[in-house]
Amino acid sequence: MTKMPLPAARLLARAIGRSLAFLPEPGLGETTASEQGAPDAQHQVCCDRRLGGRRRCVRRVDHAGGCTS
Repeated sequence: MTKMPLPAARLLARAIGRSLAFLPEPGLGETTASEQGAPDAQHQVCCDRRLGGRRRCVRRVDHAGGCTS
């Protein structure tokens, strides 16, 4: 199996998380990626900052500029 670079894995995890956002259970902000062989080293994928009410930021964890929902 080919090893996926961490930035690509984070991008894929974010895309999958956003595609499942219509479901009530998964939280996009709880989506993480880890390197193969190092499952304890979790890397957060989305910012998940609270924006008011029940809304949270859906941009990548290290985004520039303001948050969006």
